Amino acid sequence: MPPALEVESLNVARGRIRVVHGLSFSVQQGASLALLGANGAGKTSAVEAIAGLLPKASGRVRLHDSDITRFSASEIARRGLSLVPQWRDLFASFTVEETLHAALNAGARRGRGAFEDIYALFPKLAERRAQPAGTLSGGEQQMLAIGRALATEPSVLLLDEPSGGLAAGVVSKLTQILRAIRARGMTLIVVEQNISVAAAVAEECIVLSTGRAVWRGAMAHAAQSEEVRHAYFDSQLAQ
Repeated sequence: MPPALEVESLNVARGRIRVVHGLSFSVQQGASLALLGANGAGKTSAVEAIAGLLPKASGRVRLHDSDITRFSASEIARRGLSLVPQWRDLFASFTVEETLHAALNAGARRGRGAFEDIYALFPKLAERRAQPAGTLSGGEQQMLAIGRALATEPSVLLLDEPSGGLAAGVVSKLTQILRAIRARGMTLIVVEQNISVAAAVAEECIVLSTGRAVWRGAMAHAAQSEEVRHAYFDSQLAQ
């Protein structure tokens, strides 16, 4: 069976600056991968390029053995890959339910009742389904951003810094939710600076530094690895 997602020699530039250098990895359906690294390591640029939001300088991306390298972001979403962006990008005036309905245009269209599985994952969203997104707490907005991505019925879900800016208690709850999503058989790629969140969700990890993969291996070994501490924590101290 081909991988759910395969990235081969991905290079990404922002303007004249190359920010991702030759990134390659593959993830099987139902597996999970963490991309670790400090700010400026190239993590966000990598997932935005994979999702079609940034142009790829070179390289190839395959989704379930279909080449999506040159597809638009909307076509990639229709094919089954969804990104939860770092800054959530919610319309403040849209209610929770309007946000979920708007997401249907990006993926496989579903009926109103299909949101009940999203509300089951996020009971707070069910309580606030008529409330504008701009009035939600930071944690609730992150839940809505993930719910919006799930409404497109993806097979591969990319999450960019899902724990960023959230209180410890909210992060703990969010981690539980991500584990529940993974238990449904969805492929997860999680960009994180919080190695504890990554360890709770992912099986494998890649550490990026200045756009290059400098370590990869089992997530369970990463926190105990001197090489990871040097590549990951030293790169944070250098920022």
